Amino acid sequence: MVMVNRKMKFTALIISVLCLLLMLPQALMAQSAVPTGEYPNKIENGLKEGAWKKMDEKGLCVYIGQFKKGIPYGIFTYFDAEQKKMSEVNFMNGGPITYGKMFGVAGKLQAQGKYVNQKKDSVWTFYTEEGILLSREWYKNGEKNGRSETYHPFTRQIAELKFYKKNLQDSIWNTFYSDGKKQGEGTFKMGKNEGKAVWFFPDGRINIIGKYTRDLKDGIWIYYGGDGKEKGKETWKVGVLISGGVLIQAEEFKNRIEVPQLQNGGGEPGGQY
Repeated sequence: MVMVNRKMKFTALIISVLCLLLMLPQALMAQSAVPTGEYPNKIENGLKEGAWKKMDEKGLCVYIGQFKKGIPYGIFTYFDAEQKKMSEVNFMNGGPITYGKMFGVAGKLQAQGKYVNQKKDSVWTFYTEEGILLSREWYKNGEKNGRSETYHPFTRQIAELKFYKKNLQDSIWNTFYSDGKKQGEGTFKMGKNEGKAVWFFPDGRINIIGKYTRDLKDGIWIYYGGDGKEKGKETWKVGVLISGGVLIQAEEFKNRIEVPQLQNGGGEPGGQY
């Protein structure tokens, strides 16, 4: 009787394992964002034609899309190594202008904008992992050119306003408190702080004032308290402290709000189709 019970338990265990093995592929497919369906991957006259699904050497889907006489058109969807949707690119009518959307690990939109010849162009909008508006940047030929705005969370109030030329911060910069009052101002030249820089208290009184030369403190820097009284002074010569103690390290007050990297590998399509 004991032997029979053991055999029955063993048989039940085998059946359970087999059921799990049969269900596993379905579970994996349910987690994948890659759609099923037929993708003939046809070649006509040496050119790609119709619906295509590109696979890598590991058998993972790189993208799905469609071609007409070798030219991509319509929406292409790209996938990451976990087969989650990484980005979408709309090739419109097969011309040089396309529109892209990139997604984070949670599937929420993290960036969207325009490409010209597969390079970022015009305004691009970025979002946090939670889908909240974070920033807008202007591009030309794949490089930051022009205005760049970063926003306070949950608002469209600008936290930082700066300008770029060929991917380098250039011209004036301003930072703002959440109520819109100015927090700081200065100038960048070819990616480096240059000239006068000022930071303010929320009531508009000066907190810190000084000067940069080639991104280094230079000349007299003065620090004020909330009561408007001078709290300390430093004298610098191109990054070298001449007199006075260092009251605040540069990185403690240089406001550099950066757009975070997209969380699932960037999501930007590129390369050959």
